[in-house]
Amino acid sequence: MSLENSMMGEFHYNAQDAQTWLMDSCATFHVTLNMEWFSNHSARLSSTIRLGNGQDYKIARTGEVPIQLPNGNTITLHQVKHVPALKRSLVSIGMLAEDRYRTTLNESTWMINRGNLRIGSGHKYNNLYPLMAINPEGAVNVAKKTDPNLWHGRLGHMS
Repeated sequence: MSLENSMMGEFHYNAQDAQTWLMDSCATFHVTLNMEWFSNHSARLSSTIRLGNGQDYKIARTGEVPIQLPNGNTITLHQVKHVPALKRSLVSIGMLAEDRYRTTLNESTWMINRGNLRIGSGHKYNNLYPLMAINPEGAVNVAKKTDPNLWHGRLGHMS
């Protein structure tokens, strides 16, 4: 992933990154396929949603998902639907507006503000407005196996 760690929370999109949310002006609610991202959630539901492709998908649960942006700011999404069959997570711009966030999309960038505070910004990619979450609360960080001598060399001997 190419990530710019600027003070404004700006980043560049990588289509292979599972932590990417897409901002959607037509979505009536937030949806995600990742149950691990929920900070709290309801009991199992037995309802469905119909997406733009005309197919119905089962909603497993609903709850809150905190999204930490590259600049350290966090947005908590409310009433997020957990739909395991999805391939991408969507942020509803309309629901952000209900939570008093102002989202600006233009020909090459996006911005989210609350009052005069810029929460985050990024770049348009292939006509999509991706929003990258960094270590969402509840998510598991995975470390790859490394040579133990690497840390020995970095830390040296303790005396």
